[in-house]
Order: sequence, then C-alpha cells, then structure tokens
Amino acid sequence: IQEYSELTLRWCNFVDFFKKIPREKFQETIAPHLTRPDKNDPDLVYMKVSVIGYKDGQLSKKSITHLDLFDDKTEFTAMERSTAIPAVIVARMMANSQTMTGINTPETAFSKEQMELYLKELGKYFEIKYT
Repeated sequence: IQEYSELTLRWCNFVDFFKKIPREKFQETIAPHLTRPDKNDPDLVYMKVSVIGYKDGQLSKKSITHLDLFDDKTEFTAMERSTAIPAVIVARMMANSQTMTGINTPETAFSKEQMELYLKELGKYFEIKYT
C-alpha cells in the first residue's frame, strides 16, 4: 500500500470543543454529551473502500461501499452491526478452517476464494455495492 487515508465525520466545532476541556475535567465534561443511539436518535455507518492498482498490466479501479443504519427490530446500533457481524463471520470461518492458519493481517487471512465466501456471508446482513 503506497497511500492510505481515512475520514471521520464529526459535528461542527468538534475539535475546538475538545481542546478547551482540561484533562482532569474531560470525563465529567463529555459525559452529558454521550448518548446511546436508539430509534429516536439513530446512528449510521458509511464506509467506502477504493483501490487503484494494476491487474494483468492494466490500471484498475475498484470500490466497495457499505451503509448501515440503526436496526429498529433488534435495536442494534449501526456501529454494533458493522463491527460485530464481520467479526462473527470471520470467527465462524476460522472455526470451520476457512481462513489461513497462523497470525495474519486482514489482508493476508483469506485466499481469493475465502474472501469471496466472506463477502457472500456479509451480503446476507448488509447491502454492499461494488463498482
């Protein structure tokens, strides 16, 4: 990987708000602002991964996007769903010997076929768009 970036959406003046809080007062100052998402104040997770590289000598661009919302039926937040469901799928695949053995990074844990299985399983829970 030659280049990597990540963006996180925050509210207006987020940094200024936090810079003004003394370290010793941090927890008591932010506590009133921490809420658990619910059906009246839902959260969302949006993720887009874009890759540019060469495949078979040709420049190729691919991306995958994921949008998840608070689930009214289960009351799972989008963040809970977007972190727990992929972890459970990987744990199940590990238990079924469907990942590489040993210590791996996410990039090296799967063969192409295993990644396709992982994405198929993800598709049972999320709408994933490929471009």
